Amino acid sequence: ECGLHVDAYATHFWQVPLAGVKRWRILTPAQTHLVEPVPPRARVLGVSSLFDVDLSAHPQLRGGHVYEVDLRPGELLFVPAGSAHQVRNVAGEGGLEHGEGQG
Repeated sequence: ECGLHVDAYATHFWQVPLAGVKRWRILTPAQTHLVEPVPPRARVLGVSSLFDVDLSAHPQLRGGHVYEVDLRPGELLFVPAGSAHQVRNVAGEGGLEHGEGQG
């Protein structure tokens, strides 16, 4: 499992798993402020997980919508720049990803 974060360089990216299943939880760029970037536009977020959210500590998340998708081999997921996201390996691991501005 990776921690909740916003990718560096503000780039869009996509991922295709080669094996296993990855569970993604994503906030759109318009909702990223709900996880309190510290300082604004930083990659370090005030909320540590979208999988185990403590709504009493972070009541602002009650007004947001967390998108969840289980990504399987051969499926493609596009994540817009500025989207706070977190990924958990549900079964196996290994994937291919590419972000704009990456080789």
